[in-house]
Amino acid sequence: MAVLANILDRKLQIAQRVRNRRREGKISQMELANRSSVSLGSIKRFESSGEISLASLMRIAVVLGYENDFDMLFERRNYQSINDVLRENAAIKKYKYNESISSERQYAQDTIIRLVTRYL
Repeated sequence: MAVLANILDRKLQIAQRVRNRRREGKISQMELANRSSVSLGSIKRFESSGEISLASLMRIAVVLGYENDFDMLFERRNYQSINDVLRENAAIKKYKYNESISSERQYAQDTIIRLVTRYL
């Protein structure tokens, strides 16, 4: 039950923030509906209950100038242990090492080609 209550609280908090941003921008619900192509009924329901489809929420975010806020959704990994963090860190270091080796090889190849073409 606690998880469901938390979800409801979060939905209502998001709806409240959207309402606040809309009002700060002096945008009526009708204007938001027209500009976002989300029905007026959906806007009213969202602001009162937090219920809305993801597509509609994204359209509203675009109108209000918050579309980039979705970029970080689920971006952060949910680590289960310190070993998960260490494994990811090792993989990142290995990738960066391989990238640097690859760029060094490319530089060497380019240098050899320049020298050979210059003296032939």
